[in-house]
Amino acid sequence: MTRNSILSDIGLRLRLIRLKAGLSQEALARAMGRRFVAVSTWESGEVAMNAADLAAFVPILGCDIHWLLTGSHPPRNQSHPSQRPFVRVPRSRACHPLK
Repeated sequence: MTRNSILSDIGLRLRLIRLKAGLSQEALARAMGRRFVAVSTWESGEVAMNAADLAAFVPILGCDIHWLLTGSHPPRNQSHPSQRPFVRVPRSRACHPLK
């Protein structure tokens, strides 16, 4: 798989999720604090999104970043740490800061 085909695939998913949210490219760009042309070039696969843009995009559209980048959902046993059940560590095993 070439870099261009990967960017094109990500761009298609960006467009799909944007359209599903009912946003125009201009509305999404405005919500992200970017220019319309940035969204257009990401969707066309001409330019890759940087980490800051990805971090801004995901909460606005509520999509899964793993899906956005790969087209698949993460395996259930590799979910995000915030979605894992809380495990209480016994006090005797807890880490204590150095004094």
